[in-house]
Amino acid sequence: MRFTKAGQVQVEIVDATIAEPHWDNAPEGAFDVALKVRDAENHEDWWRGEVSGAYGKGNFSDKTQAEITMLTLKNIGWKNLTRFDLIRELVGVKTTAMIKESKKDDKIFYNVSYLGGGGSEEPKALSPDQILARAARFFPEATASAGAATTATQTATAAPATEQKPAAPAAGGFNPFGA
Repeated sequence: MRFTKAGQVQVEIVDATIAEPHWDNAPEGAFDVALKVRDAENHEDWWRGEVSGAYGKGNFSDKTQAEITMLTLKNIGWKNLTRFDLIRELVGVKTTAMIKESKKDDKIFYNVSYLGGGGSEEPKALSPDQILARAARFFPEATASAGAATTATQTATAAPATEQKPAAPAAGGFNPFGA
């Protein structure tokens, strides 16, 4: 049974093979890594990653299709990156799939757009110093108040905070926090 709605879903790879390219305009010698995925409700479809020297589009315009496919395989945990004869080792791997909706001839299709990533990994928290350094790139005033922020954070964790009313705006200014 094919996927019936768009969105990110947890899937398991249930089949893996190396195949002829899906697209007719693929460069000579290209091939696809084809992975069949299935969700908990038995919806399934094939994800295909082209291995060729053709360049990607958009955010991947600086990478070849081979590089893009290898990034995906690495992200879902494949360790034997150029040993395509071992591709079936991916059967049983659990990951996420982004299912996207497309329309053709008044019909709606739901296809696997990409595997792995897309929010499936736990966020990596930044330290307070990293936060300040990065924020300063966009908000220069962040560095000026860095010492005050650190002191305020230490004070807030040491003693309960009391509610303070925001300062009044400059004459004629708008205060979004005002009553």
